Amino acid sequence: MSPAKNTTHLKADIIVSLVSDRPAANITPVLDPQFRPDKIVLVQHQQSRQTARHLATTIKPTGVKVEFLDLNDPWNIEAIRNQLIDLLAKYEDKNLILNLSGGNKLLSIAAYDVFRAENKPIFYVHPEKDEIAWINPENQAAHAIADKIKLRAFLSAHGAKLEAIKTDSIDASHQKTTVDLVNKVSQLQGPLRALNWYAHQAERLVSPPLQDRHLRGNPEFDYLLSKFENNRFLSIENGRIVFAGEDERFYVNGGWLEEHVYAVINTLRKQVPMIQDVGRSVEITRGTGNPVVRNEIDVAFLANNKLYIIECKTKHFGRSNGQSGSGAEAIYKLDTLKDLLGGLHGQAMLVSYGELNRFDRQRAADLQVEICNGTDIQSLSSRIRQWIGG
Repeated sequence: MSPAKNTTHLKADIIVSLVSDRPAANITPVLDPQFRPDKIVLVQHQQSRQTARHLATTIKPTGVKVEFLDLNDPWNIEAIRNQLIDLLAKYEDKNLILNLSGGNKLLSIAAYDVFRAENKPIFYVHPEKDEIAWINPENQAAHAIADKIKLRAFLSAHGAKLEAIKTDSIDASHQKTTVDLVNKVSQLQGPLRALNWYAHQAERLVSPPLQDRHLRGNPEFDYLLSKFENNRFLSIENGRIVFAGEDERFYVNGGWLEEHVYAVINTLRKQVPMIQDVGRSVEITRGTGNPVVRNEIDVAFLANNKLYIIECKTKHFGRSNGQSGSGAEAIYKLDTLKDLLGGLHGQAMLVSYGELNRFDRQRAADLQVEICNGTDIQSLSSRIRQWIGG
């Protein structure tokens, strides 16, 4: 019979955390109210120094003090042991706990040896379960980490600055419109493609003249126009589409799908507590060079301390000819951003009003980018729930 788990909560004065390419695992225990220490010591070396700085920037506003332990030689196990022994001696009257989630193998082994020899508590953050799993003491019960981190702090820890984000509620009439468009996706893909063209070609908010095949006898195209016209995004004047403003033109040209996806996730958030933060029209900058790198994300959310990003497209991606086009570009962008901003466990999805060709679907599968396209978007809520394991 295995020994009973000890459910007594272990509390640290100081968490000693090994910095690596899993910055979220360094932060989330610190933000948990039941686990928050007075201080965190970030064990860094030359290759992890930049990540450590990002972590410090994120942690300091919480009131937790930050200290750096700069390793003299990250590949000399005896030198590492000696520096950690000195750290324990410096804080011999404090309760130190080791977060073993990061670090290279040599650093992890050295840190484990030193803390185990002194019978100090040791844990790691389970990457899938998002819980603190104890290595020492072995009979300590796992602790589910509170999902407290928000998008701004999460992105900051990964070296990105949040410049703009929309978290406002969606107008009820807009939601009704977007739901109607999604429910009629089979009938409206062609007409919406045409409307996107007019919106894209508009100069000073006025489209080119509407072609006869769109002006006469096209009920689906008329339906689209009436939906947007009823919400005052556009009007028809002298055979042209006149948009009420640039924001309205953007909305008609695909922004509505971004709003729809955001509304779906915001509603789902009330049912699935693991969704802790969500935003749309997310603008970020990365780096300190000139110029800095700018990126835009249609929808981003955090669930169980993991980042999920979504790109929303209403444009036509082309036929199955194997050529790299806008579908491939969207998929490659998502693949890059999920790794840069979400770390090892970042997730990405492309939500497309039109059907992707088989080559783009294969690209997405190879890069582990989720696809929700065509009629699939009618069940987006259940797809999101399944995606996050909720």
